[in-house]
Amino acid sequence: MPRVSRILFYLGYILFSIAALNWSVATHDISQVNFFTGQAALGGFGLFGKPLIYAIFAVTLAESAMDGEGESEPDTQQATS
Repeated sequence: MPRVSRILFYLGYILFSIAALNWSVATHDISQVNFFTGQAALGGFGLFGKPLIYAIFAVTLAESAMDGEGESEPDTQQATS
């Protein structure tokens, strides 16, 4: 997805999460509020958050390894005049 689409997708997800939590609070449904802020939040972090953090870490390591691989060491032999 293009970068702008990813940002809008993330903002839409955040807006939906806030709306769902606000609806639970407005209806005074304490069990749903506890579910959204407790069990569902931990489940989302376990399913999406941890793998995303690991993927970002792996990509960062791979990029740094690729950046160092293309560089060659300077010649130690110098031409004498």
